[in-house]
Amino acid sequence: MEEKAIGFVQLLCTLVGGMFALYLFWQSNREKRQTFVVTLYDKLYNDPEIRSLLYALDKEQDLAEINPRKKLEQAADKTLRFLDFVGGLIKNGSLRRHDISSFEYELQLLKHQALQQYQRHLVDHQVQLNNLGYVTGEKQPSRWVQLLAWL
Repeated sequence: MEEKAIGFVQLLCTLVGGMFALYLFWQSNREKRQTFVVTLYDKLYNDPEIRSLLYALDKEQDLAEINPRKKLEQAADKTLRFLDFVGGLIKNGSLRRHDISSFEYELQLLKHQALQQYQRHLVDHQVQLNNLGYVTGEKQPSRWVQLLAWL
């Protein structure tokens, strides 16, 4: 009888320890995602080139400058590359689309016709921007990635 009680206590301690380890893992991942969201915020609002592109798209001013060898070309390149990187993080589960939902307005500016036209120009020149759809919500990561990202 005493051996059964000891076995039960060991099993209970193992389960509690496993649950605690899982909680710590989940908490750590959540903190890492929050840290990256702060970095994203800093990049979107404090980088002068990205800010100038988002402002031009928002106000629909200087849109002709989002073309090769024009004033906003470098800003468009930088913005698209950065957000493509963010999309890659969403695709592989390191970040969730929900984590960046506070930037929804800025992310929807990616769908602006002037920027879409510039993206087509980049694709014509074999520039790979395969992950932007994960940022705008047009693409979804696989179910397994979504499940693992929840952890």
